[in-house]
Amino acid sequence: MGIWSTVMTYCYKRGIEVLEKPDEREEVLREACCACGYEEQADDFLKWYLDENNDTLFIIKDYGNGDLEFGG
Repeated sequence: MGIWSTVMTYCYKRGIEVLEKPDEREEVLREACCACGYEEQADDFLKWYLDENNDTLFIIKDYGNGDLEFGG
């Protein structure tokens, strides 16, 4: 699973609401990223996720050997 699906699944299974206010949403998602072991990628993930135009490319899955899947 990629970071987006892992973080969203984490929130869903625990009944954590991803709020509409950007500041509150960022706090919840940062905590979820850290809880899922994505602490180092949290800043890049949040930049991608909170981008209103969603035009920032983000690696959503690393298949190894340089084979990456991008989202955004």
